[in-house]
Amino acid sequence: MGAFPPPLQQVFHAPRRPGMGTVGKPIKLLANYFEVEIPKMDVYHYEVDIKPDKCPRRVNREVVEYMVQHFKPQLFGDRKPVYDGKKNIYTVLALPIGSEKVDFEVTIPGEGKDRIFKVSIRWLAKVSWRLLQETLNLTENLTENLTENLTENLTGNLTENLTENLTENLTENLTENLTENPTENLTENLTENLTENLTENLTGNLTENLTENLTENLTENLTENLTENPTENLTENLTENLTENLTENLTENLT
Repeated sequence: MGAFPPPLQQVFHAPRRPGMGTVGKPIKLLANYFEVEIPKMDVYHYEVDIKPDKCPRRVNREVVEYMVQHFKPQLFGDRKPVYDGKKNIYTVLALPIGSEKVDFEVTIPGEGKDRIFKVSIRWLAKVSWRLLQETLNLTENLTENLTENLTENLTGNLTENLTENLTENLTENLTENLTENPTENLTENLTENLTENLTENLTGNLTENLTENLTENLTENLTENLTENPTENLTENLTENLTENLTENLTENLT
C-alpha cells in the first residue's frame, strides 16, 4: 500500500462557447436532465483494465461489482466507486494504492464453469468539482462581461489614439492650406486628407460609417469657421469639434 497520489498541477482552460443560433424556427424540447448542486469536493479518477478485453458493458460492470465486494476489506472499505462500464472508475476518497498499478484476479461463479478475469487499476487524476462549478458560473457571465469591457476599452482607446493622430494631421494641413489655398479649396483638401487618415487608423465596417459621418460634419464646420473665425482660431475650434464627434461616432458604431 502506497501514499496518496500527488496533487495534479495544471492550468484549467475553459472551452470556448459557440455562438447563439440566429436562423430557423425556435422549437421546444423535452430533455431528460435536471438541475443538481455540485459539492465543493475532489473526486479521484482511476483507469481500469479488464482481461479478457472487449467484453460487453454488462459483463464489465459485473466484474467490477464482484471486485468491489471481494476486496472490500483490503481496498475499497466504505467507498462506493462509480464505474462507466469501460475504462474509468471514480471514488470520493482516494484508494490506498498510491500512484502504482494494482492487479487483481476476479472469479465470477457460473452455472457450469467459473469465469476468471484479470483486473488492473491505476490512478489517473484528481478532479476538482469546485473548479467545475466555477467554470460553469464563469461561462454564464463571460459573454456579458467581455462584451461590456470590449466596448468600453475599444471606445476609449480608439477615441484617444484616433483623435491624437487626426488632430496632429489636421493642424499641419490647416496651416499648409490656409497659406497656400483659397477658402473654396480648403474644404476639399482637408476632407480628402481626413479620409486617408481614417482609413489608416480604422479597419472594418467602422471605417465606412465613421468616415462618412465625420466628413459631413467637418465640411459643415469648415464653412462656419472659415466665415466667422480668424485663421489663428480655426485650428482650435475644428480640433475641439472633431474630438467631440470622434467620441460620439465611435461610441455609436462600436455599440
